[in-house]
Amino acid sequence: MAQNIFITGGTTGIGLALAEEYLQRGDSVGICGRDLSKLSAAYQNRANLYSYKVDVTNLVELKNTVKDFAEKCGGRLDMMIANAGRSVGAKTPIPNFAEARDVLNINVMGVVNAFEA
Repeated sequence: MAQNIFITGGTTGIGLALAEEYLQRGDSVGICGRDLSKLSAAYQNRANLYSYKVDVTNLVELKNTVKDFAEKCGGRLDMMIANAGRSVGAKTPIPNFAEARDVLNINVMGVVNAFEA
């Protein structure tokens, strides 16, 4: 039976590869990211793929998005893959504390928000 799967951080990398795998199995897949322009043209109007511009640190926005996806897929969500995350580029002797807070907020609170949604 086809499943309804939502993947945060699904516009590139592992998230997008997972989306492709599930789409090939015949599942409906919702993906989100902060920048949908990262998606190639091949994913723009793909059947059973729903893409959303969402920042996972915004709980209300994420909840509304997951609800929208579930409603479009018969009212249920079978699997949530909390994949959104970011890393720090070049390391320096003096930490960039604002960047460190952003990494923690996305990588930790983004996961909490995904599962709360």
